[in-house]
Amino acid sequence: RRSSDLLYVLCQESEEVRVLDATSYAVIKSIKVGRVPRGISLSPDGKRLFVTNSWDDTLSVIDTDALAVAATWPVGAEPSGVVEDRGSKRLFVANRISNDVAVLDAETGVEEKRLLAGRGSSYLTLSPDGSRIYATHIYPNPTSRSTELGNRVTPESEITVIDAARAVVVDRMPLHRIAGVFHLVFSE
Repeated sequence: RRSSDLLYVLCQESEEVRVLDATSYAVIKSIKVGRVPRGISLSPDGKRLFVTNSWDDTLSVIDTDALAVAATWPVGAEPSGVVEDRGSKRLFVANRISNDVAVLDAETGVEEKRLLAGRGSSYLTLSPDGSRIYATHIYPNPTSRSTELGNRVTPESEITVIDAARAVVVDRMPLHRIAGVFHLVFSE
């Protein structure tokens, strides 16, 4: 069976990935992962599925041929999003509580470094050309600006832009008057 014939469903409550036949939707297998899984991403070659386990502070690596967990790697505090670069050299994992993006060797899971991200770093999206990774943040950044609402402050958020090849932050896109930034996608 080809991995393109499969549908992977992340089930947070039961802490598993259900593998379904993409045509009939029949359950082929249920794969146990860590506590409160939150993010899921398929490697560019389709051979590995990555699942962040937010309450275990780990990443499950699933072999899509064996349909089994091949490795469990430690990451930062409350991992949420995960994406592998196009060259399959590095994994990027957004860690919500530690406000950073862990950069791991994609083969060994060894952490290379941490990139400072915004508050509540949560979800990652690879640009269509694979050159940039965009990290969203669910909590607004602290601000000293006040508004016409008395002691309330206007939320200020951002999107962190990472150069995938160099694994460095290259830009921070401000999102004025926005809080709770979750997912983003590109059109091609």
